[in-house]
Amino acid sequence: MRDGIRIGNDMKQAVILFLISALFGSSLFAADITVIITGITVDQGKVRLGMFNNSNEFPNGQQKAGQFVDSENKTVKMIFTDIEPGTYAFAAFQDRNGNEKLDTNFLGMPKEKYGFSGKEVWGNPKFDDAVVLIESDNKVIRIEIK
Repeated sequence: MRDGIRIGNDMKQAVILFLISALFGSSLFAADITVIITGITVDQGKVRLGMFNNSNEFPNGQQKAGQFVDSENKTVKMIFTDIEPGTYAFAAFQDRNGNEKLDTNFLGMPKEKYGFSGKEVWGNPKFDDAVVLIESDNKVIRIEIK
């Protein structure tokens, strides 16, 4: 180009990618997340799973999304679709009595099975311990409830 701005191939690709994402929205880069939960006691209530993207809300506050299924098998699979890239943490528990909360004893110790994504968590769970990075490709997360 004469007296103009010369745009290299990398810049052209970036501009095209930006325009495509603007036209089609962020779902172009969304991923499906499959969460496999093991350790379930069969036929005792429902297995509940929460997906969190806010460290201040994890694990008992407002979820980005949640699901629950009957405890008919020792292992269950739940799928979240079209999830935007970012950091998320997952919390699961087996709600044996159907009251939609993790029951605890008088010391605050859980009386129902529970588990988290990320590394194994002991004590009061922190978002950073359970965090999982979701990019634009599909991901499988495994949680064992104990």
